[in-house]
Amino acid sequence: MKLCYSVFLLLFFFTSHSIFAQKLLQIEKVGTLKTQRFYIGEEVVFQLVGETDGYWYRETIEDILVDANSVLFTHRLIEIADIAKIRTFKNRGWSRGLSNNAFVASSGFVGLSLIAAATTEFMLNTASVIIPGTTIIAGLAIRLIFRRKTHRMGKRKRLRVLDLNFYKVGP
Repeated sequence: MKLCYSVFLLLFFFTSHSIFAQKLLQIEKVGTLKTQRFYIGEEVVFQLVGETDGYWYRETIEDILVDANSVLFTHRLIEIADIAKIRTFKNRGWSRGLSNNAFVASSGFVGLSLIAAATTEFMLNTASVIIPGTTIIAGLAIRLIFRRKTHRMGKRKRLRVLDLNFYKVGP
């Protein structure tokens, strides 16, 4: 019982950072319930409307102004209508799984080749190195290519400012 209470207290301590974040910036996509949320104190990589040279800003959210429909970053105040793109750097699930499977397959191939060379008359050749090597390179390439996602604001995606505070209504 004491261990269960300690684990619960530890988990509560590490997940309590988002409890106090009542204002948030949210990316919504039409036709799905999945959202991407950014809280106060998080770092956001974004591009403004009219930026043609591909310059990306990396700023930390200091405050979210719900009435003005804008976000206060460390060095500037930007309305959410002026944000054209937001980039996230979380690996996608399918690419992470595929690259992990490529690493497992290459290590399995090497292991089975070594076992076969040790127990039978199988001789190791260049294919025993080329096949797992190309599999590892393909797994790394998948991770590098699909490591970030760019959310373009427009007809299908929109950026919203949310205030989840409860206010007292009436006297």
